[in-house]
Amino acid sequence: MTVSTGYDSTAVAVIASETGCTDAITFANSSRPEQPGLYPDSGMDICEALGMHCKTFQRDDLQHLQGKGDQYFFCNPSVSTSRSMMVMHEDLEGSLIFTGRNGEDVWNKDGRVFDNRLQIHQSHLGSGFELAEYSLHQGFVHFPLPYVGKMHGRKIKAISNSKEMAPWSIGTDYDRPIPRRIGEEAGLARTSFGWIKHGGGGPAKKLHSNTVDDFEKFCSKHGVHSQPKKMPESVRKILQLN
Repeated sequence: MTVSTGYDSTAVAVIASETGCTDAITFANSSRPEQPGLYPDSGMDICEALGMHCKTFQRDDLQHLQGKGDQYFFCNPSVSTSRSMMVMHEDLEGSLIFTGRNGEDVWNKDGRVFDNRLQIHQSHLGSGFELAEYSLHQGFVHFPLPYVGKMHGRKIKAISNSKEMAPWSIGTDYDRPIPRRIGEEAGLARTSFGWIKHGGGGPAKKLHSNTVDDFEKFCSKHGVHSQPKKMPESVRKILQLN
């Protein structure tokens, strides 16, 4: 179970703990939208309140891997939320890991709504799809719990905006009544989660230079690097190949 001070992971932590999950992992810091740097975002206190054992990791430790494992995220190396999880590799192995991924599209009071086929731009990224190759390599199953029932997005939005849920709405831009109700009814203090919107990013925005060098050598060996038209521009941009 991954836990932070955000709405989604907190709600999932409550549900997971009630089903017997006892172990959690957290990052000490996370990024914030449009604000450079890392900020405190540890879910340690939330885990302790729920009776779960929690282990803390640092996002900056990803740099010590020197690009090892980057190849498993080639489908979308810019998703730093998932790539940062490589520092947790020993704890992920052989586990079923619950996350709150995609909660923003399910539990927000407004915003986009998925149809019953879940067809919308970046739906696969929101669910943590870019973890697919790494999870196969490391041997774990990723369960983004908010995705359950997501095809009923319009009904969930209606519940979030109903008068019955008003007591759990705080009236800010970062307002998700359903996960707040789940957390507070489990005994968590209102001030302990869901007040500042953090992101899962950090120092993992781009592939490590070692990975880029290795990829360039591969392209040269197979005659691709010398023929840029054969490589999608989006791939070249991500890899910074000019």
